[in-house]
Amino acid sequence: MKKKIILSVVVCLSICSTVFSQTNMTSAQYLEQYKDFVNAVSSRKDISKNDFNSIDSVYESYTSQYKIYKSSMTTKQIEDYNELKSLYRKRIIKYRAERFGEKAENTSDSVSSGLGKGIGTAQKGLTRTGATVGGFVKGIFKPKSDTKTEKK
Repeated sequence: MKKKIILSVVVCLSICSTVFSQTNMTSAQYLEQYKDFVNAVSSRKDISKNDFNSIDSVYESYTSQYKIYKSSMTTKQIEDYNELKSLYRKRIIKYRAERFGEKAENTSDSVSSGLGKGIGTAQKGLTRTGATVGGFVKGIFKPKSDTKTEKK
């Protein structure tokens, strides 16, 4: 609950500060605000659908502002921006994979209850499909240190 409040405050502050100081902001200030936003989003364990909608609108605002500040950014700042952009997208892909898994499970439940006798088969099939896709997505983004296996 506290994390939701903290993120809401960060999002609101980001929007307000961006709107009110957009004309006076430097590219370094813009990048710092963008970094705070991305770090707040990527550190969240859970994102609800409503939170996602507000987070995504803030992200779209930052993306449109990037076009303004890009010309005055250094090569290092552009590199930092793209790294942050990737970090944000990684978290959103994780959110979407979680939502896909939930939808597959919900579909599995509704199909199972409608089929009666085929409960086990339908649920097992849809759950495995969700697990396969979820595992694939998690495997893509697993850090290299987690994927090492011992050689015998």
